[in-house]
Amino acid sequence: MVPAEVQPVARGDEMSKQAEMREVGALQYGGRGGDARLANRQGVDLGWFKGGKAVLLLAVMAIFAGWPMWHRGYGAPVHDARFHTLWHHNFSRQLWEGDLYPRWLMEMNGGLGSPAFYYYPPVPFYGSGVWRPLYGEEDTGRRALAAGAMLALFLSGLTAWGWLRRVASPGAALGGACAYMVAPYHLASDLYYRGAYAEFWAFVWLPLVMLGVETLRSSRRRGLLLLAFSYALLAATHLPTTLLFSWVPLLYAWLTGGRRKERWLALGQTVLGMIWGMGLAAVYLLPAMTLQGHVSMESLTASPNLQYQNNFLLSALHPGGEHFRAELFWQILGTFAVGACGFMMLGRTEDEVMRGRVWCGVVVLYATLFLMLPWSEPVWKYIPRLKQVQFPWRAATVLSLAACLLLAVGLDQWRRQPGTLQRVLVGAVVVLLTGWLWLDARAMSHYWRGAQGHNHGWMTRQEDASEYLPVWVVEPLGRVLESVEVNRDPAWARAYQAGALPLLPRAGIQDQARLAAVFTEGQGKVIIKEWQPRSITLDLDVVAAGTLQISRFYFPAWQAQLNLKPATLNPAPMTGLMQVEVPHGRHRLRLDLRLLPLEVFGWVITMLSFLAAVVVFLNLRHQPSHKP
Repeated sequence: MVPAEVQPVARGDEMSKQAEMREVGALQYGGRGGDARLANRQGVDLGWFKGGKAVLLLAVMAIFAGWPMWHRGYGAPVHDARFHTLWHHNFSRQLWEGDLYPRWLMEMNGGLGSPAFYYYPPVPFYGSGVWRPLYGEEDTGRRALAAGAMLALFLSGLTAWGWLRRVASPGAALGGACAYMVAPYHLASDLYYRGAYAEFWAFVWLPLVMLGVETLRSSRRRGLLLLAFSYALLAATHLPTTLLFSWVPLLYAWLTGGRRKERWLALGQTVLGMIWGMGLAAVYLLPAMTLQGHVSMESLTASPNLQYQNNFLLSALHPGGEHFRAELFWQILGTFAVGACGFMMLGRTEDEVMRGRVWCGVVVLYATLFLMLPWSEPVWKYIPRLKQVQFPWRAATVLSLAACLLLAVGLDQWRRQPGTLQRVLVGAVVVLLTGWLWLDARAMSHYWRGAQGHNHGWMTRQEDASEYLPVWVVEPLGRVLESVEVNRDPAWARAYQAGALPLLPRAGIQDQARLAAVFTEGQGKVIIKEWQPRSITLDLDVVAAGTLQISRFYFPAWQAQLNLKPATLNPAPMTGLMQVEVPHGRHRLRLDLRLLPLEVFGWVITMLSFLAAVVVFLNLRHQPSHKP
């Protein structure tokens, strides 16, 4: 029997243990900083970090960091300026003309068209397309793309802050989010050196996917919804990043899942959410993955500069020159060092979930660095899809995420348990982050000096990337353009009524129809009735039966009707232009870009996945909360 005088002490111990368990539970289900009441009891002022002021700080950082790009306009000297400018210009134009998902870009390749967006992810160009009415037609996308990049930079900080608040204190989470925004590969390399617009947008969704996995523990349905939509947005933004990142949420779910049975449950839920996300993105993914045989996709790796074995971090051959190679080396090394310092700040913790987060960050930090080094070549060789990533150093996107996670939890540990080692490491982090800012400033200066003008020659022929050229085009594109006399001005390709087409520099109004369609065999007259991105209507007066060649590249989605009856459409030898056989007499020829069976299937899967999401969302109110 316990003596009476000991009983109060025993009850006190029991209450202390219960309080400790509640705190651990709050950390497990809400994360550090996730339970405002707990934080307030500990005397932490959340005023600056809970809402408006933190968002304002992130917005100011995005404006400041993106100002050189916005002021000069997106364009030279970034590596990918040409194609992203052309894609935005055409995508946004057709979008605002009513084509809600412009897969076929009508004015690309001198007006012969391009199937680029059957394959290239559309989400980033919706992000820039919303700005088109503000900047107008004359801008050709320079300012709209820059505004889209600034929006992506702000959203990346916002999503990182939303995730890191679940794993660290509010101040540490805000610090980690700010670091994520200015991480040198993110800001300097992707924006100011490479102009990798789609990859830059991918940074927005990575933390949101991780937040979805984190939310699964407290609300399975909310977590599944968030995970599915964020993973779908990532897949429809940048496929190489999706491929390099997809193992990370699985590892995170496993390591933070708790006991073995709970780990399998967490892993299964994460897999389900990611599959659901692929279903939501099926409208893009299914055609992009299955129609690659119709374009010259092998061009992605045709040049030695574009092959993975020549683009490891320490490789001798590197696209972009020695300057970019040196900058990239220091960017990646500095990012890895910040993550390593964040890890070394951590002391021992009894919180199993927090341990899982930390070890996930460490594994990702070292694994992504390994993928960028020549010793990882067998991995790239034996995983077939990895070859299309082209550049192993693209794994720095995931490296940046892991480094900022470890930085946030390290700063949280230093704030709660400051020690001599932690102070030294904080000093090292300050030095390293200063180095980050120096690398960013160098990139901004490089861009500012180089972006003095804009190459309007891009907007004349509008030649697309070679990998999106239809396989039926055998001759060089320039020769094909010369053959249809549109190498100077593709304005004829706009949709106007017959007789209202603009004059070409070398052709009068009577020649407009001849430029749009010509008889390679036979003889006749062509009158243009409609010339739209998805439809062409021609009135024909055929004197001698023959072959009519239409000045648009052949693609299987195009279907022909002659006098409302199906007609056979074929690619012209060598040039890949559309051809149709027409008999003697008067006819109306209509060409329509129709949905391919796989497109229809993709739409069906996306709509079913979306309906499932609506049902889950409407039933959220009936879901019981999971309490620790």
